[in-house]
This record gives sequence, C-alpha cells and structure tokens, in this order.
Amino acid sequence: QKLNNMSQSPAPINQSNPILSYYKEWSERTPFITRYAVISMIITYIFSFFFEFDRQLGNIPYFTIFYYEVYRIVLSPLVGNSFLSILMILLFFPTMGGRIESSIGSGSYLHLIFLFTVIINISFDIICLVVYILGVPEAFFWNCSGFWSIIFAFITLECLQMPEVPRQIMFIPVNIPSKYFPAVLYIFFVIFSGPDLGLAIAIVIGYIHFNGYFDKLRPSSYYLASLETPQGMFYSISRSYGWVLAGASLGHDSWIPVNTNVDSQPENETRSGGNWRSLGQSSTSTSTPLKDQSPFTGPGRLLSSSSYQSTASSMTKEAMAAKRLAALGSSNVKQTQVDPNQSHALDKLLEMGFLHSDAVRALEKSNGDLNVAMQLLTS
Repeated sequence: QKLNNMSQSPAPINQSNPILSYYKEWSERTPFITRYAVISMIITYIFSFFFEFDRQLGNIPYFTIFYYEVYRIVLSPLVGNSFLSILMILLFFPTMGGRIESSIGSGSYLHLIFLFTVIINISFDIICLVVYILGVPEAFFWNCSGFWSIIFAFITLECLQMPEVPRQIMFIPVNIPSKYFPAVLYIFFVIFSGPDLGLAIAIVIGYIHFNGYFDKLRPSSYYLASLETPQGMFYSISRSYGWVLAGASLGHDSWIPVNTNVDSQPENETRSGGNWRSLGQSSTSTSTPLKDQSPFTGPGRLLSSSSYQSTASSMTKEAMAAKRLAALGSSNVKQTQVDPNQSHALDKLLEMGFLHSDAVRALEKSNGDLNVAMQLLTS
C-alpha cells in the first residue's frame, strides 16, 4: 500500500524555467527602447539564415541612391550583425543603452538613435559617391550595416564627457585616456575585422554631436512630453513597461557614469572610466553618484537594480518638491486655486505627471505661459 501511495503521489516538478526567469529579470531592469533594439537584432539574425537581410536591407549606395531604396538608411543597423557581434553587444550594450535611456527619456533616446542612424548612413553614401567619382567604382557596393555604428557614436559621446579618465579594452592592461579611446577601439576592430568606413564615420559624428552642431535637431522636452499625452503619438507605447517618460528622466547629462567633479578627487586616486565591463573597462570602480541631479517625481516607473540608477541623486521626494517650490517662489497663493483661463494649461501639466501644487505655482509665476511653466518645473 505504501508503494501504491508513493506511485500515485506526483513527483515535485520545478516549474520555474531558468531561461524565462532570466529573461523576465533582464526585461525588468532594461528600458523599453534598449530592450526592443536588442530583441530586434536577435530576431533579424535568426531570420538571416533564411533571408539575405544584409543584402536586402543593408545600406549599399548603389541601391540606396539609384533605386531610391531609402529604407535601407533606417533599417541597416538591424542587419549585418554576426553571432560574435551580437554576443559582444549583449555583454555591455543593455547596460550602457539602459543608462542613457533612463537619463534622457525613451523618446529622446529613440530620437538620438534615429538621428545617428540617418546621419551616419547618409554620410556613408555621400563619401562612397565621391570615391566613385574619383575612380573607384566598387565604392558604390560598399555596405554600411550593423548596430556597431550606433554604439561607436555613443561610445564617443561618453568618452568625451570625461576625456582624461583612463579606460581599458577588455583584457589589455593598458590605460587609455578617454579622448583617444574611440580611435584606439576602432584600430582594435580594424586589426580583427578590417577597415570599416561606417565605424569611422560614427566616431566623427559623435565628435560633431558632442560639440553641439546637432543641437538644433534635438527636440525640446516639452515636445517630447506632448507626444506622451493622450493626444500624442507615443501615448500607447509610453504606457508600456520600461518606457521612461520625458518628465521622469534623470536629466540629459546624468548618464555620464563618472563623477563630473574630477578636480575634487585626490591625485593619487584612480578615477573610474565608466561601466565598460567588456570593451572599455575602467581601471578601477571608484565612480560616485552625480550631484545636484534631481530626478522628476512624476509617474514614471523606476527600473530595478541597474547600474545607471547609481547616477540618480539620493534626494528624497519631499526635498525635491521643496526645491521646485522654492524655485517657483514663495507666494502665498492657495495651491488649489487657478485662473480659469489657465485651466487647459494646468490639465496639460497634470497629464505630464507634475504635482498639482507645483503646476499651479508655475503657471502663476509664468503668467499662464505653458512653455515657461514647463521650463520652471523641469529646471
């Protein structure tokens, strides 16, 4: 009878799938755009065994220019990624991309990726056209594809934020100043895979962007916030898990993974060069959180246990609210009262996630000007 009971009792089954558990944990700590960029690269790589995506979607100037296949300019980063390339990207890009996206917001991050993609590929086509005119006909069939061009532009931006901070490439025990790191990394790639015009252009575009030449192409925070309102284009996806709202981002420059106050550190202390565990490994991990960065206390969801959260200030919500109220003035107007003519602007600010008391004070301070009120609330 005991044997029968043992045979009838089901054996304990471990229902937790380790792969699904890891993916769930990874998706919870990775913001929306970064997460789907990685997933898109993996999907296109799998389907590349059945379709010639690199030839059909890669930015080949002959087809892009003469056949007007302009979609190649936008889709080329998703193709041309080998297995080793995707493996290297998975080692560090989710952390770097997640840190940037959490800092500047998903909408601004998506725009930055799109901007780099378009400018790099158009520059590539123009250079190939010039080389073709100079007597190199095969230049029209050069291919610019792969996500590394976007990553190199981001690497250049991050390195230029702290140009003297030493970095290391993987296992090589040589400290490289950050201002030279993109060029050294490019040479490292050239040694193993040959010259790549797209990566060289990406480094140049990163330098140009850092010097502010593309600032006119950067959308305002108010415009990005308006896209996330119920009438905006991004409203549906902005309610998805991991989307960082424009008002809930940590600030455009807070994604720098080092302390900006370099001079305050002792000379004998080695400073951190950022979170580059696979490509740009810093010599030590002594980075400290950035100061005076006040993340907006809006409805955005904080993503759990990720390194880019270390750049956020430790200021409490009450302290941040007091700081905003002090910036808006210490008037004695009741927080619940608002001019009827300003009710529409107040509704807009509330939809963006600002506190009612802050919105009322900002509208009073700005005489009802919604744009000025937005600047006061986000400053």
